[in-house]
Amino acid sequence: MIDYNTFFHDCISSIKNENRYRIFQNIERSSDIFPKAFRDVNNIKQEITIWCSLDYLGMATNKTIIQVIKTSLDKYGIGSGGSRNIAGNHNQHLLAEAALANLHKKDSALLFTSGYIANQATIIALGKILPHCVFLSDEENHASIIAGIRHSGCQ
Repeated sequence: MIDYNTFFHDCISSIKNENRYRIFQNIERSSDIFPKAFRDVNNIKQEITIWCSLDYLGMATNKTIIQVIKTSLDKYGIGSGGSRNIAGNHNQHLLAEAALANLHKKDSALLFTSGYIANQATIIALGKILPHCVFLSDEENHASIIAGIRHSGCQ
């Protein structure tokens, strides 16, 4: 019989001893001052700058984008109701895909929930449809690429 409390305590202790244990900063973001934010240091709010944002174009704080999203929330609610396989296509997704395809002068486009999922799903799909597919990769690739290769079943 495994003593799970001891087992997991030892695992966490090992991670801490290897300096791999992470404690995430709690921050308070505001669309009015992006990329600035605040963190609490001994009950004092300290202003910080977020240098690692994936919001390259500043769309997360763009007043026009925020208003369009508010209008969309009022009209359509939150969420798609499930995956496309289960709940069907949401018309707004189809319109967004058509606009992206048009922007990039392509026949069609497909929305993904993130770049990570796009990479992973694409690599898995390629591995399944390309006969004798072999991926050449190393540990320096993004985790999404490595996960895609692992799940593809390819060498």
